[in-house]
Formats: sequence, structure tokens, C-alpha cells
Amino acid sequence: MNKKLTEKVKELAKKKCADFVGIADVSRFKNVPLMLSPKGLLPSAKSVIVVGLYFLDASAELEEKEWLNHQYDIYGTNQGRTGMNQRLESIAFWIARFLEEEGYQSLPIAASNIWRFKPYKDINHPFAPDLVHRYAAVAAGLGEIWWNGLFIHPVYGARTRLTSIITSAELIPDPMYNGKPLCDRFMECVKNCPTDTYRKEVKKINEIEIGGRIFKFPDINKWRCIWESFNMIPPFAEKGNEETFLKLIHTVGNR
Repeated sequence: MNKKLTEKVKELAKKKCADFVGIADVSRFKNVPLMLSPKGLLPSAKSVIVVGLYFLDASAELEEKEWLNHQYDIYGTNQGRTGMNQRLESIAFWIARFLEEEGYQSLPIAASNIWRFKPYKDINHPFAPDLVHRYAAVAAGLGEIWWNGLFIHPVYGARTRLTSIITSAELIPDPMYNGKPLCDRFMECVKNCPTDTYRKEVKKINEIEIGGRIFKFPDINKWRCIWESFNMIPPFAEKGNEETFLKLIHTVGNR
């Protein structure tokens, strides 16, 4: 494993303004379906680099209070104007370019919130991205998955966005996070979910293994999440599916 190259990658990520960066060996993705795995995307893959940015606390707190009035949310000001996704993808591009110039194949993956609405080829479930950044972040030692299924960082909590770079470079992996549990199961996420996603239409409890650790969280119907993402809060009696979504988007409109 290349210690000097590993250090250069992390230095470049910080130079390009990443708030945190971690590295995972591809062996930590051994249970991932091939089409959603590093080797499924880049057969020569040996390492996955994960970089992240955190939200400004003031903007996140304003969203909690007066979101509809200010649109100060992750898909409004923080993403569209200050460009968190764009910044992440720029960081990922320059890391991939650097590694390619060093002789290693490297593939930056689109930042979070890019996924397929429907099953695709060998992927038999909807809302699948090319690579699940939150799982990659756990594999890179940056934090844990908490009860709502999202990534949680030991410093920044859930106020982060992520992207990943798959590379054939054999970098030194970071150890898995082994500190104090980051989710206290206080269930505020369940109580405050605007579409009651964590109680309505839950299929089962997922058990995901990442780097030898098991994370449990509800297997939710993500169509309910899509309602909220497009600013549509239908009656909870409505079932979450494509038909309901299309009906609402044509009658209520989207964001």
C-alpha cells in the first residue's frame, strides 16, 4: 500500500476544501450487489475515497423553523446557490485527475441525491444510486448509519453531503469508526418525519454489514420520501407509489 500517495490524496481533498475525507479498501464492499459496487463500476478498483462537506448550522436551523417561507434547505440555497453538490463533484474530479496522472484508473461518482426511480437491469429495487455514498462513508471510517438509514458523522452529525471516488490505487484504508455510538435511538427522526415514513409502509428492518459491522434500520418505502423532496405532503392514508406521485405532481406541482 502506498503511504505517500495516500497522504497526497488526503492533502489534496483538504486543499480543495473538503471538510473530511476517508479511505476504504474494496474488501469492505464484499456483500454489495455487483452493479452497486466499486468493482462493478471499475473492475480494477482497490480503494474508495469518500469526501464530505457539512452544512452551515444557521441555514439548517432556519430550515427547521421556516422552511416553506425561506426555502433555505439542502436543495435550495445550500445546494443550488452555494453549490454543495457542485463543490463535492469538483473535489472528486480533481482527486480522480491527480490519481489518473499518477497512473491509476479513477472514477468520481455523482454526489448524493442522484439515483434511479425504478429497478434497473440486475438492480431489483428502486431508488438505487451508482454507489451508496452513506455506506461508503461508513466503510471509509467516517461514521455510522443511524436508525433513519442516513450517515451520521461524529462531529457534524447528519448535516453533511458526500461523494466518492473509486480508484485502482492501493491506498491505506482508515480504520472503521469505533467510538461512542452516534445514534441514541431517541427516535426524533421517527417523530418528526413529515410523511411518517418510519412508521407507515415499513417492510422490514434492514441489516447491512459494512466492514464487519452490522447496522439496522427500517426498510422504508422511499416513494414517501419523494413526496417530501418535491414539497408534496399528501394525506398519510395515501400509499407511496409512482401512481400517487404522478397524480400529486400534476395537481399540486413540484418544488
